[in-house]
Amino acid sequence: MPRNKNATTTVNWSVLATMIGVAQPTTVFAATAPLGRQLRARVEELAAEGRTQSGPLCDLTQVDRPDGIAGPGA
Repeated sequence: MPRNKNATTTVNWSVLATMIGVAQPTTVFAATAPLGRQLRARVEELAAEGRTQSGPLCDLTQVDRPDGIAGPGA
C-alpha cells in the first residue's frame, strides 16, 4: 500500500490494519476518536521500543541461488 506523503508517524496504519484483519483503518485507529487515539498511542509506544516488522512475513532466510543471486528462500 502506498504511504501517505503527509504521514506524521512511522506507523503505516493501512498496512497495520490489513495485517490484523481490519478493513477500514480509519474506523479503528481514528485520531479523532478516544479509543483510536489510545490504540495509536499504544502502537507508537511499541514501535518506539522496536517491536516492529516490515510486513506479514518476517525473518526470511536468505539463500544463494544457483544463478548466483541471493534472495529469500522458497
